[in-house]
Amino acid sequence: MEGTPTTIHLYGALNVTEGCVQAMAVPRCNAQTFETFLQALLDEYDDQHLLVVLDNARFHHARCLHPFLEKVRNRLTLWFLPPYSPELNLIERVWKWLKQTVVANCYYANSYELFQQIELFLQEISKKPNDVLRRVGAL
Repeated sequence: MEGTPTTIHLYGALNVTEGCVQAMAVPRCNAQTFETFLQALLDEYDDQHLLVVLDNARFHHARCLHPFLEKVRNRLTLWFLPPYSPELNLIERVWKWLKQTVVANCYYANSYELFQQIELFLQEISKKPNDVLRRVGAL
């Protein structure tokens, strides 16, 4: 079977107290789509201050985010991990689990089929928050 590699870009956040994973598929990862994801997190947790742990992707530091971050600074704190340390970011463990479950040794004819399987995986783990916390080492 031949085909073109299929890529789905996802932003994700793990609530380490509840075991909930928030994910958003985007056409590309950049400052604009990152801001949209942050706003979605703020909307989901509208009565809480959020601490978001991040790697050092260039778009996480984009100047065009500064006005948004200033506007939400009383509700959102970004905490950047040291460079080259993905093992410290718990959402990376969720992505590894997703890849093992959905992507490894699987062929999808198109990105829609892959996206459907990603959605199914995320729906399934949302039913098992303690499994999520165990899997990432937070329980």
